[in-house]
Amino acid sequence: MDQTTTVVPTSVIGPVLAAVVALIAYRMLIIRDRRPTTTAAHWYAAFIVLYAVLRVPEVQHWLDELFGLDLSDVRLLGAMLQVCSASALLLLGLRWRSRSGLTARWVWLAIATGCAAICVVLIAVNEPLRSTGLAVEQLSSSWRTGAYLTLHSFMFIPAELVIVVTLWQMAKSATC
Repeated sequence: MDQTTTVVPTSVIGPVLAAVVALIAYRMLIIRDRRPTTTAAHWYAAFIVLYAVLRVPEVQHWLDELFGLDLSDVRLLGAMLQVCSASALLLLGLRWRSRSGLTARWVWLAIATGCAAICVVLIAVNEPLRSTGLAVEQLSSSWRTGAYLTLHSFMFIPAELVIVVTLWQMAKSATC
């Protein structure tokens, strides 16, 4: 569970995370740039920042006091936020790849549904471990570890492939 909590002092990470959260909120709510690629990038950044905020000891203590969430719950929430960030990255890549910056509505719905399904299965795989305080990665010779880690990283694979293919095609067509 040590990996769940940052060792960076709150006096350092607190202002940095507050500034990043404020910047993302400003861009999403005030500037209101509604281009599809920008929206996907905002969601990607928001999920990553929320994951970073979950690693702050004071936030973990607050979540425990307010909602009764222990470190195993926080670790699971972090994994779910990473799946969400990978889904947003996939959407960003697909929108970036299209000439208009748009994707069909069914693409967004498929990605969101896949993300939700993966998060539900992550909860199911992790559920028997909640009472033990163990992280799924600490199990030896268990199918749960393989399933959890595969699900956790599953959405990153198509996201990175879309981005690599797009960059490759851009490099091939560059005139410089």
